[in-house]
Amino acid sequence: MPPDTETPTQSGVNSREGQHHSPKLLESLRHALYVQHYSNRTIDTYCSWIRRIVRFHNLRHPKKMGETEINAFLTHLAVEEKALLACLLPV
Repeated sequence: MPPDTETPTQSGVNSREGQHHSPKLLESLRHALYVQHYSNRTIDTYCSWIRRIVRFHNLRHPKKMGETEINAFLTHLAVEEKALLACLLPV
């Protein structure tokens, strides 16, 4: 079978031959928060923040980030987005 073909797994989900399938980051986060009975609105907010930090760091996985990357994102929010907000708000 060519490596690019999809085959059904025991769960019924198709996976690529020769590749390990693991749940995507946001899917895993949503499930973890759901089973802990977080509200849908809170889950959406947490996913939004994760999406923003991942995009800010050019799609790096959060597992590969450390304190430096978190501080860079927070500094960006405090300095650049605050300045953007100041321009939009009436004085």
